[in-house]
Amino acid sequence: SSQSCHFSQLGRPLLHRPFRPPPLRTFSKHVPTAIMSSYKLTYFDIAGRAEPIRLAFAIGGIPFENHTVPFAEFPQLKQSGLLPQGQVPVLEIDGVRYPQSNSQLRYVGKVAGLYPEDPIDALKVDGYIDFADDFFMQIYVTFQRKKLNLPEYNEDEKKEAREHLANVTLPPLLQQMEDKLTENGTGWCVGNSCTIADLRWCTQVKFLQSGICDYVPASIVDPFPLTKALAEKVSAIPAVQAWYEAEAKRKEAA
Repeated sequence: SSQSCHFSQLGRPLLHRPFRPPPLRTFSKHVPTAIMSSYKLTYFDIAGRAEPIRLAFAIGGIPFENHTVPFAEFPQLKQSGLLPQGQVPVLEIDGVRYPQSNSQLRYVGKVAGLYPEDPIDALKVDGYIDFADDFFMQIYVTFQRKKLNLPEYNEDEKKEAREHLANVTLPPLLQQMEDKLTENGTGWCVGNSCTIADLRWCTQVKFLQSGICDYVPASIVDPFPLTKALAEKVSAIPAVQAWYEAEAKRKEAA
């Protein structure tokens, strides 16, 4: 089936892809009302900034509509005025649209029981999220030159920049991540269970391992065993496995 999504006059897609995982967690007294809400997450059909949010929905057993937008249709969607701040991802809750992926991730994390109630633990989780932003910006600047008002690379310049990433910039940051995981001592970023920090870093590690980033070897995480194991630990969660399998089948059928 085609991945093209067409919008009605109300801006709602005619193609719906709800994901309904089995509930796996026990929620706080505030969560059941939130779970009864209607959720739609709009993003491109890639992992990117939306994948940790999708994983949080999946782990929490919270049904949501995974609305993917083809890159070619994004300018039209942006001009429609349906995107707060003109960006994706957009999280729609009971018909109200909210921007900013980190805010969305924290909200879904709270609903799914993946965000600590303890203020210090929450501070630590937020620190990992901010660290992930700092880390990925080093890579992003080599991808989105035009968007950042920087001169485009030719192939030689891109190769030089990416090799500098692989050899100079990223290893010390990955070592910082390794040290933080060593200090916590549980295999998770914070405490002894999965939080949204783990989901964010799992997505980041899998991006590095995918080979999408030319001239950055897919093995770059291998010297950092705890960081590598974190992605494997998250990926082994049954609800995450179910999500990946469902997505693989959906893309095969496209």
